[in-house]
Amino acid sequence: MDEGKRILEHENVFVPEDVVVQMEDGTHTTKQAGEVRKGERIMDAGHNSVMAMAEAANCASLVLWNGPLGNFEIGFKTGTDSLASALSEVRAHTILGGGDTIASIESLGILEKFDFVSTGGGAMLDFLAKGTLVGIDAILETERPHQN
Repeated sequence: MDEGKRILEHENVFVPEDVVVQMEDGTHTTKQAGEVRKGERIMDAGHNSVMAMAEAANCASLVLWNGPLGNFEIGFKTGTDSLASALSEVRAHTILGGGDTIASIESLGILEKFDFVSTGGGAMLDFLAKGTLVGIDAILETERPHQN
């Protein structure tokens, strides 16, 4: 929990202002993120949130994206599609991670516009955070001469 709070305090972490919500009766509406109530499910990022992310990306030199914005498997992919289209046009270096993200964006025909694409989203984030992965460490360890 403390790590999450520390990350959210960073100026470059984006928190959505509006979200698409599935109401208890199954209908959908867009709400301010702070207005979501018990029994309602956040299904996608709202239009204003996507536009704010796109605007921030236009000012950035590096954009790292891991994971779709919405529950795209059941049709909530408007936020992901809109952000992907916007990011495909930015001058920033773009890094895209995660099999779900890639699957969602492939249908748009713009995957090649991203500078680096990794199907291993969680592994990519681990590598960026730690500079290595458990599997890489194991390989390097077996290649080192063992001391007797």
